[in-house]
Parts: sequence; C-alpha cells; structure tokens
Amino acid sequence: MNINQILFTLNALILFFVAAIHFYWAFGGKWGANAVLPQKNSEKRVFTPSPIATVAVAIPFLIISLIFAQAAGWFDFEIVGQYLSSLLLILVAVFTIRAVGDFKYVGFFKKIKNTGTTDIYVEHINLSKYIYERLKNELPNLDNKESEMFDKSKNKDYRTELDKIIKELVNKYDLKLRLDDTIYHKDLE
Repeated sequence: MNINQILFTLNALILFFVAAIHFYWAFGGKWGANAVLPQKNSEKRVFTPSPIATVAVAIPFLIISLIFAQAAGWFDFEIVGQYLSSLLLILVAVFTIRAVGDFKYVGFFKKIKNTGTTDIYVEHINLSKYIYERLKNELPNLDNKESEMFDKSKNKDYRTELDKIIKELVNKYDLKLRLDDTIYHKDLE
C-alpha cells in the first residue's frame, strides 16, 4: 500500500464516520449532538435540525467517503469515475454553503457572541524566516506592497495597535483571551 492509498483510506474512514454519525442523529441518536450544535449561553440549543436536514448533510459526506474509498482501491464503480467532476462540484457547492452558514449561529460568519464560545486564542502571524520563505514560494506574485505588510507585522508598534483592537473586540463580545494576551511566536522562542 503506497502513501496515497493510506491517505485516501484515512480520509474515507473519517468521512464515513462523519456520515454515519449524521445518520445516527437523523434516526434519533443523541450522543455528541450537544458538542456540535450551537447553544445560547452554553445551555439551550439555538436550533435542532430536522431528520431530513441531517440526512441531507450525511449524504455528501457519504458520497465523498466513497470517492476516497474508490481512490484507495477498495472497489471500482465506473459510474463514480464518469461523474466524478460533477459530483465534486456539487460537493464543493454544498460544503461552501455550509461553511458560509447563516451569518448568525453556523459557519465562518456566525456571530461568536451568541454561540456559547467564551474563551479564545489569538495569535499574530508567524513569519519566521522558514515560514516567510515558504509563503514567498507559495505566492510568487507577491508584490512589494504586500511584502511590506508582512514586514510591518514584525514591528512591535504594529502589534501593539493590533492588540488594542483585539482587546476591544474581546471586551465587546464578552470573551476571555486565553493566556491573557495575543500569542506572538517570537516571544515563545
């Protein structure tokens, strides 16, 4: 078994587990649901998805787990190969919609204050020489202005200004900044 087959197998198993637990919840299972559904003030769920909605989430996970299983060599379904690009586009659309969320309780743009989250970690960008070199390799079209922004982020005055903004937001949303400060990797070295 080569490394690709191992990685495809691992992805298939993880995504199959995620699909299976969604089917479990859709058919009345309770285990783990409180950990993944948003809650208000760490007490009451803000919503409970219907069984149909939960199955609608489980199916894309199941499909993508089967795609990874086929890539790992577990079986060979010709139909998956024929429609693979269409399936992947549909899955990307489904996961993008899920990631964007409802702008309130779910997704990238949820309002943190209303989810029950109280403690957060915040860190300044880690631009050690190694990471900066990798960044420049990954972003070969990085212009001078963008490069200057990264250089500026190493400046203590710049970080101090950012820390003020972070602390204002932490106070505004009644959050607790873990470690009582923003993490700066250079201070840890």
